[in-house]
Amino acid sequence: MPGVSVSLKGTNIGTATTAEGTFSLNVPAGTNQFPVFSSLGYTGREVAVGTGAMTITLKVAANNLTDVVVVGYGTQKRTSLTGAVSVVTSKDLEGKPVANAMQALQGAAPNLIIQQNATEPGAAMNINVRGVSTVNNSSPLVLIDGVPGSLELINPNDIESVSVLKDAASSAIYGSRAANGVILVTTKSGKLNKIPRITYNGMFGAQAPTFLIKPVSGVEYMQLKNEALVNSGQNAQFSPQQIREQGERGSEKWWMDEVMRPSALQQNHNLGVNGAIGKVTYLVSGGYLDQNSLYRGPDYGYQRYNARANLSTTLGKLKLGGNFAYAKQKIREHAYYSDWLVSTAIRIPRIYPIKDTAGHYFLAPTASNNPLAQLEKGGRRLYNNDSYNYMANAEYALTKHLSAKVVYGADVRVNNMDEFRKSIDYAPYSGSDNQSARSMNHSKSVQDNFRALLNYEQTFNQKHEVKALLGYATEGWKNEYRQSRRINVDNVTGDSMQVPKR
Repeated sequence: MPGVSVSLKGTNIGTATTAEGTFSLNVPAGTNQFPVFSSLGYTGREVAVGTGAMTITLKVAANNLTDVVVVGYGTQKRTSLTGAVSVVTSKDLEGKPVANAMQALQGAAPNLIIQQNATEPGAAMNINVRGVSTVNNSSPLVLIDGVPGSLELINPNDIESVSVLKDAASSAIYGSRAANGVILVTTKSGKLNKIPRITYNGMFGAQAPTFLIKPVSGVEYMQLKNEALVNSGQNAQFSPQQIREQGERGSEKWWMDEVMRPSALQQNHNLGVNGAIGKVTYLVSGGYLDQNSLYRGPDYGYQRYNARANLSTTLGKLKLGGNFAYAKQKIREHAYYSDWLVSTAIRIPRIYPIKDTAGHYFLAPTASNNPLAQLEKGGRRLYNNDSYNYMANAEYALTKHLSAKVVYGADVRVNNMDEFRKSIDYAPYSGSDNQSARSMNHSKSVQDNFRALLNYEQTFNQKHEVKALLGYATEGWKNEYRQSRRINVDNVTGDSMQVPKR
């Protein structure tokens, strides 16, 4: 066998077998005498070093080949897969200090790229299976127990497995919606003949901002700026006297350090119960996430509440099942945009203070606003979002090899946003944040689907399998949206200013 990994137990000494399956490994004196052999698809083996030639045999990891993988509208054994499918199990997601399931998938499957575009807690994230394939939406189709859903809203502790369908062969059954890949999420369920099992998972932690750049000192900035101007044929901006005075005063604090907190706490708690009562299996779970913001300001942060109930039962030839999940998001953030705050704070040199000696928010010559003022005095943006995801199914065994199944599911989201942007008095300076405004958005979307499937499956001589699927599927989508915006509102209450009567 070529390419078998051979490593010395407890050390970083190792090699690989040649095309003929041979290998040579020097074992230093005094080290462990146990080489470890491993190869993808085979059970690893550890042997003791003996005298003379060694012949090592590896066994096929049959348990991996018989694993069941969720694909399309059914399942397949891993050994039968012909398409590009990656599987992530619940064990791969356990113990990760993340805020949502999308972050937990980062690095868990090849070619699955997760990107967070903003530093706000609860901010939307991008997910790509094979990179960006269109100028518009490149996100894959996400199905949770067969129903369209969101990875950002599901509790990671409720996930049993995730199948990532990458190529056209594995995802073709979903049509054009699978152009950017498909992610199939299967949630956990109870098991028959098992006593109730109660699980608790809790996490406390802290986040810290990291940046790849460090600002130069005030004096270094002056010297480099003068050098750049002179090299471009212009006059120096700072005189030697100004540079000496700056050195005596010392550098001001970097605005980025003043805008961001050194750390922000987060906590996550999940409680679940699963088992069976008679022929009814159940899983009931609840979760709570509280994540503080790294931006300075009054109580910015993100909270999420999760609840889920999965039920199933068998009545003779009839199988019934149903899942219900609820998620609430409460987000409180500043009323401006993160890129505006960061782009201003990160480029201001350390010769300008963020506040002057009198306590006024300072406006640098190259900026028309102050990010700390926007965070502390510029208002807030509140999100109050509710999500409902439910599914019901019934399957009847017509014969030993033929079964009929109907499934109905829906994903309902109700989102509300209330933004109150205050005007900021920069006196004695003159800034651009001089207009107050109040915006309120409401949206409700309902996406439902219905499937009727006829499945045929038979095994011949314990070696050959025949599967056939005949189905009908329909989907519906409805959305309503309302928005109101008022300017020059009261800078304290956010209500419309009263126009005096003449």
